[in-house]
Amino acid sequence: MNVLMAALSVQLSLYGAAWIAVALGFRLYPRTSLRWAAGWLVSSLGTAVLFWRPPVLAPVLDLVVNLSIIAAFILLQQGITLFLREPLQHRVAILALVVLALIEVVRLLWPDTMVLRTWMFTLAVGIALGPMVRDLLLGLPRKFQVARPIAATAALPVALALLAFVVRAAVISYSEFTGVVELDVGSTFDVVVTLGFLVFLGMFNFSLYHLVLGSLIRKLEDLAATDQLTDLYNRRVMIERLDVEHARFQRSGQRYAIIMMDLDHFKAINDTHGHHAGDDVLREVAARLQQNVRGTDTLARMGGEEFLLLPMNDTDGALVHAGRIRKHMAATPVKTAAGDVAITISLGVAEVFHSDQGANTVISRADAALYRAKAAGRNRVEAAERAPLPTTP
Repeated sequence: MNVLMAALSVQLSLYGAAWIAVALGFRLYPRTSLRWAAGWLVSSLGTAVLFWRPPVLAPVLDLVVNLSIIAAFILLQQGITLFLREPLQHRVAILALVVLALIEVVRLLWPDTMVLRTWMFTLAVGIALGPMVRDLLLGLPRKFQVARPIAATAALPVALALLAFVVRAAVISYSEFTGVVELDVGSTFDVVVTLGFLVFLGMFNFSLYHLVLGSLIRKLEDLAATDQLTDLYNRRVMIERLDVEHARFQRSGQRYAIIMMDLDHFKAINDTHGHHAGDDVLREVAARLQQNVRGTDTLARMGGEEFLLLPMNDTDGALVHAGRIRKHMAATPVKTAAGDVAITISLGVAEVFHSDQGANTVISRADAALYRAKAAGRNRVEAAERAPLPTTP
């Protein structure tokens, strides 16, 4: 049993050290990681105290052990709250600590009440672990669109740990009333409970690493897909979406159209007002474009002051859409640090042909229509030639 307790203490210390490395070395979720590190280290301290406590100091050190266990669970729960970007709530910590204080009052007034104190401690554990299970089950799908089975997998070790405390309390109660179960240190029950905690804690720590790694991967994917100035999709993503749409058109024959857009006189805006003002204008243009797209549309910044919209419409629908965008852009000047800047936009609309081998051909026709709009005075919408009608025998 001593070997198991020592192994558990070392395991918890290693978890704490690893999360310190994650926070300070890799700088990943530092507030979250440091709370998790503190939780594991505090629980390691409690385990060490339980392992090496002299019998004469048992009453005092029991309080230290109980406090360290509850504090560890609260720190782990707060780390999950921060990971989910929720405000910290201290009611759980206060309520659990109140229960611990009541346990000590009961210990002083009625020393021979081990069963009652065990169930009170189990209640304190439930107060600390319950919100953790809830946050993992409900918070992960809500905040990160994590599939519910994955969220349930992350919550499972916490639920099992809570169940272990309930079983422990039940066995202690049974032993107290029947005297047929040996509960001395080193008993089979103690060994089983300790091994169970080794497994559950390992599973839970692995789940935490998985959550952080998964979140980091999602951030990297977002960075790879997003234009950093405007938060719109970038050119690479738009080309991929157009290739998918073109493949669908070749299978089903359902036409699509695109709208190529270019901000008028953008070089003059940069030269007159400065590049910071130019960036402000691009961000505002992106915001206004987003106000004119639907959930099924795809919008991207193609580079510089050029944007492309896949509006999931044919040419007629795309022309109406483009007209709304043109009016919206010209209606209100953009407020920048250098003052108000009036803007207009030119747009070119093109529809796919059956003879098109790929989406690049459609983009080329939209570009040509856009430059006709520029040549005709800007602040205009021009359409490329329509797709030829199918011939009938």
